[in-house]
Amino acid sequence: ALPIWSADLTVAYMAARFAAGDGQLAKIVRDRQDLLARWQQLEGQLIVSSGMSSAIGKEQRRALHDEVAMVEREIAMSDSILATSFPQYKDLTSAEPLSLAEVQKLLSSQEALLSYLVTEEGCYVWVVRQDRVGLHRLDMSRSELGAAVRKLRQGLRLTPTDPQPSFPVQLAHSLHLRIFAPIEPLLRGVRHLMIVADGPLLALPFNVLVAETRQRKPEQLRDYRGVLWLGATY
Repeated sequence: ALPIWSADLTVAYMAARFAAGDGQLAKIVRDRQDLLARWQQLEGQLIVSSGMSSAIGKEQRRALHDEVAMVEREIAMSDSILATSFPQYKDLTSAEPLSLAEVQKLLSSQEALLSYLVTEEGCYVWVVRQDRVGLHRLDMSRSELGAAVRKLRQGLRLTPTDPQPSFPVQLAHSLHLRIFAPIEPLLRGVRHLMIVADGPLLALPFNVLVAETRQRKPEQLRDYRGVLWLGATY
């Protein structure tokens, strides 16, 4: 399954913690949520290790599978306790992650879901269409992503002392080439994107990525009208 976490689900879990109070029951709720976060982290590490063909990679996958199984058993034990002692918990957290097949049923032929995973070992993006799925490893590290996103966001700020725009169009284009352009063949016919960001990409307004650049650097606000922003395409 491809888990899709939304703000609604986060709020639901916060409501469950609040309803459980401050005692032992609240601790079980917190522990279960921590276990679920750990499970997601392990799943991400399994994806990374799947690209390692060495004996070390195989051993790492075996250890990760064992830990995933252990975490799943602990989650099941927590669920059993909560079902008896706190039956409202299930209702409060009923917004469950969707399976890949369920996500695809919700997409139209002109829609696509992009889900990014950013880890210390590598960065990945899933492309989910109504009739197909693709996975691509990005040629960019977590630290590189963080530095690029910070610089892009600085370029979006206008201050009274510096009212002229200085947005780094070339950097926005370079970032587009590295985190978006490689998956564009999978997006033919798409008019609407839904993006689940991760890590430094959570702070990135994807609309400001630049698909194409021109030789002349924009100097006035009106000059940016000729820039081909990603947001103008999707």
